[in-house]
Amino acid sequence: MVARYYAIVRAIYCGGQPAHGLPRLHPRALDGVGKHLRALIKGSLLHEILSLPFFWAQSVGSNLPRARAERLFYGPGRRQYYLLAKPSAAAAKAPLLVYLHGGSWRWGKPEFFLAHAAVLNQLGYTVALPTYRPTPEANYAAIREDLAAMLRHLAGALKMGFESLPGTELGGMSAGGHLAAMIALDPQLRAEAGLPAQAFRRFAVLGAPLDLELMPDNFIIRSLAGPRGEHAFREANPAFWAQKDSGQHLSGLLVHGTHDGMVPLASAMSFAKCWPKGAPLQIAREEKGTHLSAASWFFKTGAPRQALMKWWGTAAAGSTG
Repeated sequence: MVARYYAIVRAIYCGGQPAHGLPRLHPRALDGVGKHLRALIKGSLLHEILSLPFFWAQSVGSNLPRARAERLFYGPGRRQYYLLAKPSAAAAKAPLLVYLHGGSWRWGKPEFFLAHAAVLNQLGYTVALPTYRPTPEANYAAIREDLAAMLRHLAGALKMGFESLPGTELGGMSAGGHLAAMIALDPQLRAEAGLPAQAFRRFAVLGAPLDLELMPDNFIIRSLAGPRGEHAFREANPAFWAQKDSGQHLSGLLVHGTHDGMVPLASAMSFAKCWPKGAPLQIAREEKGTHLSAASWFFKTGAPRQALMKWWGTAAAGSTG
């Protein structure tokens, strides 16, 4: 498993080509690399790659509580579905949180995020965990169609409009954070979903590429958004929509590590500069934090968890109080 994840991440950032010839890796071998080497390269992609097997071992292979969820398909494709997890003592109108998984718009699936949903269920949220057609087979325009179809189906499954709920929020990690921001900001996506401009009021994202102009010009970004400078690239960029005042009705929380080796902090800070004046936006910087330390919020104490639990806990308490 370790070698597999290593190969996947290498492939993503090496032009999308399979990383043939990689040595077979074993957790003990990586552990032998030691904390000293990982400390020396902290803030680099290599550090994130070396840390990935341990992250998955802790998050997926652990005994963390996991939410019980129903799988609902919004389209005919095998990736056109979402999981819906309701709190055990759900109120008639529990607040809704749509939480999108990471994985460079290609990897990952909602089932890996049921531990996240369990934490959010405990706070009182009904949680939707969507997935979508992946890159490179699909680009942002196709993913936008999927997210719009998912939101239409979700509104039907809840048997009420989002605006009638006490609170409707968006969240996501990494690529999922990018898509959460796009749902909040992209007027075409909301129009295709049949949603009013203020259907979502708040979003919280972690390690999210929010200004694609400041991301590496690699295969995975081009698969999503196309070449830089073109209209499709701008339309896939949250910062483009933020500077058009599309977020005037929103409140946002950006959680980002200063040593993120996958998504540079500069991407989030550039997005913040584009944010409409007067619209609330909080930035929770984790000093020396990495991409995966932000992703560990649901099982690990630290600045990301503290910021998110305050953000989500306050809102959930307000909607049910």
